Amino acid sequence: MSTRQRDIDAPNARPAFPIGQRPVVTLVMLCWNGLTLTQRCIASLRQTTGVAYRLIVVDNGSHDGTGAWLAQQPDVTLITLPQNLGYTRGNNIALATIPADHDVVLLNNDTEVVDPGWLAHLCAVANDHADHGIVGCLLFHANGRLQHAGVTLDHDSMWCAQIGGGQPWIGQYPGIREVMGITGACMYIRRDVRAVLGGLDEAYVSYFEDTDYCLRARMAGFRVVCTGGTSLLHHENSSTAVNRIDLNGLLRRSHATFVHRWHAALADRFHHGVHWIWVESGTPAGHVTEAVAPLLAEQGIDVRLRYLSGTDARLPPGSDMVLPVLQLRPEEPGYLRLVCGDPHAALRAPDRTIAFLPQDLSDAEPDELGQLQRFAELWVADPASHACLLAAGITRPITQIDAGVDVDLFHPSIIARRPARRVVLLILDDPALGLDLAAAMRYVATACAGSHDVLVILAGADGNRWRSVLAASRPGVELACVEVPRLGPLQRAVLYRSADALLIPHHGVRWAGIIREAQACGLAVLASDHGSAGAALARHGGVRLPCPGHDDDAWIAAIRGVVHDPAAAQRVGAAAAAAIRPLGWRHTARQIAVRLQHLAGAAGAQHDH
Repeated sequence: MSTRQRDIDAPNARPAFPIGQRPVVTLVMLCWNGLTLTQRCIASLRQTTGVAYRLIVVDNGSHDGTGAWLAQQPDVTLITLPQNLGYTRGNNIALATIPADHDVVLLNNDTEVVDPGWLAHLCAVANDHADHGIVGCLLFHANGRLQHAGVTLDHDSMWCAQIGGGQPWIGQYPGIREVMGITGACMYIRRDVRAVLGGLDEAYVSYFEDTDYCLRARMAGFRVVCTGGTSLLHHENSSTAVNRIDLNGLLRRSHATFVHRWHAALADRFHHGVHWIWVESGTPAGHVTEAVAPLLAEQGIDVRLRYLSGTDARLPPGSDMVLPVLQLRPEEPGYLRLVCGDPHAALRAPDRTIAFLPQDLSDAEPDELGQLQRFAELWVADPASHACLLAAGITRPITQIDAGVDVDLFHPSIIARRPARRVVLLILDDPALGLDLAAAMRYVATACAGSHDVLVILAGADGNRWRSVLAASRPGVELACVEVPRLGPLQRAVLYRSADALLIPHHGVRWAGIIREAQACGLAVLASDHGSAGAALARHGGVRLPCPGHDDDAWIAAIRGVVHDPAAAQRVGAAAAAAIRPLGWRHTARQIAVRLQHLAGAAGAQHDH
């Protein structure tokens, strides 16, 4: 079957879809030599349970005995091609033989089944939702690191990257998430998608045809999703290695085709644009910028990222690959300007700019807050900061943009080891928290006196500060100190899931993001009911306590409550996780997009008059 350009540009009408059915699933596997890979894959496939399936293997011109071995397998329908016709043509030949009422899985012969229920799960995800037309799953390297949790696309370079690639896996990317694309190494295609789109675009020999197919499905109104409910091993690029293919040359040719097909179409997605000025990585504003700016493209917002000092910001290891690209985009006259930073930094930005102030403003100087009047509009993350601006006499429009959290990483299913029969109290000594460490150790020492079933984990970077505080306080409880230069997100997630409660006695946090992370992980948070921290506890749940020195007995009683009834603390944490789940970073990006579109529309209407 040949898939032609006009078939792609004018797909068939989308048929009605009956939810809840369980059709026969046909697996299509392409082989070009690599007999050992194919034997391992098919042996693992035979573990599959819970769904009716058939297996078609296309021998794409192998000469290593693959065809002879496959011909002897009773559960394989073999299609033999006299020569290698490429990935897309080989798959399309198989697709043309499959009944219209079958769902299809394109499966690489270098994958390996590790979950017998993998196919039943993919079938359920696809068929229990009207719009889940294409489904992928987590893929792992043989060393246990994550390889794929979906595909993201840089709209400038048009290169794709696998989400989560290379990360140690601790349970991130749970549930069903909508993504730009998924890899063809394991691509579940529902029957109505085939009815609309037909086969793969044969303008590609190999590579990018999977992302192309996903984009075509999205254009036709289907959703492309990746599920964290099952996974496969993927011994990536094994076929190209076995056959000594010029991988880079093949990628470049396919990339050129992909750019020609999609660059203009994707550029047309942008309805509005913004010049986003940020201060530096590692700050509250930096966290928000790194999380939200790459997501705004999904909302039709073209972001041009700028560093406030005029030079490129140095990004932390593991940053989103799109951020450097956003910094290279040229200035665009007419775009709205937004500065994201603390008040002191924001005041260095040009007048008539939108100022996005995502950190706690409760302890900012009133005079400094008053100077923010020169901005066109102010965005804050919580009602406490909103009230501070009003108290400072600000009359400019103030918009609350809900502070988000990475719910794909911070959630209750993160894998962590907990000490047996121990209550674990976590203290993070992070500069953003403004922790009163002396008060924290004083409360713990009193609340846990005489208890041998409590472990306190103290984590952060400032070991010198710890040593002086611990020498003075003599806590008298078992203490594990984790001194690291920088606690990364994966480390924080594991720490949250290792504990029963997070203790944050403070006089004013700079940023409540760590509190939201802990809440999203289902950890009970005990913190001072002050500013943004108090707002996070009030909105999502936790234990709200006085600032240190105002009612120490309340802190001691709350910690004792966790020690004596950890199950109650777990219920507090579970309720917080459920409450914060809808407030991921995509929620924040949607709010920003809605506001920017409103402002751009208002500016356009004013210009017309």
